[in-house]
Amino acid sequence: MADRLLPGDAGGWPNGHAAGSAVIVIGGDDHAALARANLLGGPIYVVPFSGLNAALLARLAPGWVVFPLMAAGFDAPLVIENLVALGYSGRACVVAPRLPNRRMVEVELRSIAPTLHLMLVEATE
Repeated sequence: MADRLLPGDAGGWPNGHAAGSAVIVIGGDDHAALARANLLGGPIYVVPFSGLNAALLARLAPGWVVFPLMAAGFDAPLVIENLVALGYSGRACVVAPRLPNRRMVEVELRSIAPTLHLMLVEATE
């Protein structure tokens, strides 16, 4: 099985991203997540974690869902579990600060989301 958690070196994006398709950013106070979402080129919809639901995913059919590793009121594992429960199997990007043990985070995220195509992007500073 292919590795579904792509290495996000220095904030890089894989070739062939869904340019022009909708991007959902969970939460709006994480400026790093918003900055990364801007690189994807599609219309950006900022929604609170509580606003993430099946109707929204069906209406927007996002090419990406972008969210921080940790935020006030939610964290990446909670968002991932919710996305899977809602039937989303597209691309997701977790934006994190510099991590002391990136591999450990990758293993944890991968274990809860075998159907998602995840990318972990660390801050460059």
